[in-house]
Amino acid sequence: MVQPDCYQQVKNKAVQLLAIREHGSAELARKLKQKHPDCFDVIDDVLAELETIGYLNEVRYVEAFIRKEQALGHGLHRIKAALREKGADEHCVSDVLAADETDWIQLARQVRVKKFGEALPNDRVESAAQMRFLSYRGFDSDTIRYVLKNLSDD
Repeated sequence: MVQPDCYQQVKNKAVQLLAIREHGSAELARKLKQKHPDCFDVIDDVLAELETIGYLNEVRYVEAFIRKEQALGHGLHRIKAALREKGADEHCVSDVLAADETDWIQLARQVRVKKFGEALPNDRVESAAQMRFLSYRGFDSDTIRYVLKNLSDD
């Protein structure tokens, strides 16, 4: 049974969540369904209204998420996987990433230097450890190999 003030409760909670940080449509819908299981019927209407008035914007969410993840030193593969897990629109993600001008090699180099220092690995064991670390961070194998073979941007 839908409560009479359900729409306003769901809308208030959605605005409260969006005031804290950007959310994707799927992520916000999931949170609202958990918080208001009795108001399941109105959630799509609330999301549509929030999109219409500009409070909810998938592109803005994806851009903010990518910036946050890059600041944490995460690579392209890890970012894509996290967005897929959160239910972000795949077309939106690919459009935003296509317009993104991030130098993934430079980011991988910064992450490696922060963890291991300026010197390149001396042996296979050290090289393998750095490869695993960068791979876990979400960088592709070509980027990792390039970073481990080249000391600087030269």
